[in-house]
Parts: sequence; structure tokens; C-alpha cells
Amino acid sequence: MTYAVRPYTEEDKEKIIELILPIQQQEFGVPITIGDQPDLQAISTFYFQKGGNFWVAVNGDDVIGTIALLNIGNGQGVIRKMFVHSNYRGAAWGVAQRLLDTLVAWCETKQIDEIFLGTIDTMKAAHRFYEKNGFHAIEKENLPSTFPLMKVDNRFYQRVLRPTQRIFHITPGSYWKNYVTQTSYSVSSLETEGFIHCSTHDQIAGTLQRFFVGQQNLVLLHVEPSRLQHPLKYEEADGKMFPHVYGPINREAIVKVEALRFP
Repeated sequence: MTYAVRPYTEEDKEKIIELILPIQQQEFGVPITIGDQPDLQAISTFYFQKGGNFWVAVNGDDVIGTIALLNIGNGQGVIRKMFVHSNYRGAAWGVAQRLLDTLVAWCETKQIDEIFLGTIDTMKAAHRFYEKNGFHAIEKENLPSTFPLMKVDNRFYQRVLRPTQRIFHITPGSYWKNYVTQTSYSVSSLETEGFIHCSTHDQIAGTLQRFFVGQQNLVLLHVEPSRLQHPLKYEEADGKMFPHVYGPINREAIVKVEALRFP
């Protein structure tokens, strides 16, 4: 079972189209044509010149799989054109996994910290594959504004590769006083749910409105993800992806404590 994964060259173009179109049209019955996919007609321009990449899995002269990354800015990328020939699917070959691993490794060298993708609801095996690899389903309205929508896509996924932006935790000032001199911070949800609830900067106002109405003397803990000693996972709640810390928050990860005034 020898095959290679390498970046796209212009000589691959027709073989890529011959691989992808039958899978879309015949295997999954997607009403899409080559005319609906201008990226396949100008791969170098569409992907490489915009700071992305495109890879092919090849067995001899045959293209047996593809995957692409479109750079949409702000440290975010979109997976496009992930297809594997039916003869080369499954764990025995590992083509899909190797393609994805290649893409993720490349993203980590390019400061792309978050990746998204769109697919269709009939591709159940693909859903299982993405979920096994740390992707979480999200609602369409929670996609980045720069996400390039395909008219056939109706299911969307997100994976955080390397959390770099600060996350935040709101707590009563009286409760925080118990931990000022401690080496780590914890709350009851760690026992009942297995993690500590946090928010991104954009989620702070909503968290206040939902859980802290009327409360005074609140503090906002600024948490630096790179300093955490326990896993940080982004998980869906109410259609949005919230940061959850799966363990006590070690004191050195709390880089700032700010008094909050309820709006």
C-alpha cells in the first residue's frame, strides 16, 4: 500500500476533476458541475495565491485523493475539496487521515489556528471522520463572515487547532478572594460537568446577561490558553462554540483580574 501525499502541480488538474466530479454527481447525487466550481479550474490562483494550499494523494500516476486549504484571514482557514477514491477509503489505506494530517501540520506552520468546512448531510461517513478528528458541528450563522459558502453545503464544522486568543471567566469577587493566594482556581462545575465554563471576548456580554443579571462585585479572569496545564476544548452550547477548561485553572494562566460592572 504505497502512495504519496504532495502539493498540487498543474499536471494534476484533469485527474483531480476526473476524481472529484463522479464522487459528487454519481456517488452522492449532488447537482453540481465543473462550472459551479471555479476553484477546480484555477487551483493555483484560487488557493496558492491567496495563502492557502492544495494537496493530492497519488498512487503511481493516479490521483486517489485531494484536500485543500483556503486562507480566509484572521488566522482562519477553510477545508475544501476533500475527496478520496472509493477504492482507497478506510483505515487500511489511511488516505483521508494522511491528507488531513498533512493539512493540519501545514496550518500549524502558517499561524492558522482555526479551520472550518462545509459539507452535505448525506455524507455520514465524512461526518464521523471529522468528528473523530476534533471537529464540532456549528450553525451556519456562526461561520466567519469571510467563509465562502457553496450552495450545496448544509452542514458545517469547526476545529480549533491552537487556541491563542485569551479566554475569560466571570465569577463573584467574594468567591475569587478564596483563590487569590492559591496555586489554582476551581468551581463546582468541574465536579458536576467536568470542566470550567469560559467565554471568548465576544461572548462576555451574553454570558453576563444570561447568568449574572443583578449581581454586583463581579470579576473577570483573563486566562492565557498557552499557559494552561489542563486541556482547553471549544464545544457547542446554544449554537455557539464556548471554551471549556477540563481541570483547575493554574494561577499562572490567569494573567489579569478585572472588576466588572454589569451593563
